[in-house]
Amino acid sequence: MSKQKYAIPKKGVMHRFPGEPRIILPDKGGYVPWVGPKGRYWRRRLKEGTIKITDKAPIVKVAKPKLQEVIVEKEKGGKHD
Repeated sequence: MSKQKYAIPKKGVMHRFPGEPRIILPDKGGYVPWVGPKGRYWRRRLKEGTIKITDKAPIVKVAKPKLQEVIVEKEKGGKHD
């Protein structure tokens, strides 16, 4: 059993990390402890159905930025190469 799992919250549900009330599990998910006292909290969330668990973070495809064409106007009256 791994010590951490990747948890994705159910849409519209917000979970705070136990012992760290200012840290919230993002909508896209994040790694959570799976063993020990803090792991019990996340296992209960799985049992109640408010999170989905995977062993690894999902692969997110990122679109490559489009190259912008740069138009350079030559100065009038100057030297040209």
